[in-house]
Amino acid sequence: MEDIAQSIMEQIRMDDGVGPHLLVATWKEHRSNTWSHIIVLPITKDGTLSYNVQTMRWTVYGEVDEYHLNPDHKWRPSEVCNFADSEDVAQFLMYSAKARHNPQVDDRPTLALTVGPLGTNLFNQQPMLCSSQAGVKGIIDLLPKMRATVTM
Repeated sequence: MEDIAQSIMEQIRMDDGVGPHLLVATWKEHRSNTWSHIIVLPITKDGTLSYNVQTMRWTVYGEVDEYHLNPDHKWRPSEVCNFADSEDVAQFLMYSAKARHNPQVDDRPTLALTVGPLGTNLFNQQPMLCSSQAGVKGIIDLLPKMRATVTM
């Protein structure tokens, strides 16, 4: 019986780790080149999916390059928390958007979201603008299902 239980746990743990795709919510600070990011990483441990949340703040002039993603130079995100489900992550992101919302500039809180593997393309692509918690949750739900593109 113990052998079967051990075999099952080994099978469950085979998929453990951080997913290859992550979600980044980005805000540019007013009148500066400083950017704030909230990073959402799907992580599986012992067969259970959850979401690690990190924050990152940096100053970037122009496009993000490999220098910015090097942990010895710029890339040093801070751990914030872990959420058990995507609904809670979406709620956290919308609260963050509301906290940064300026009603004199626009009519509702909006998240600028990018999705993909960690790399320069993640930060240099045009973000999706999302203003509903349901829309944010839908994107988060897709993260663990995303795989690398297939090449021929």
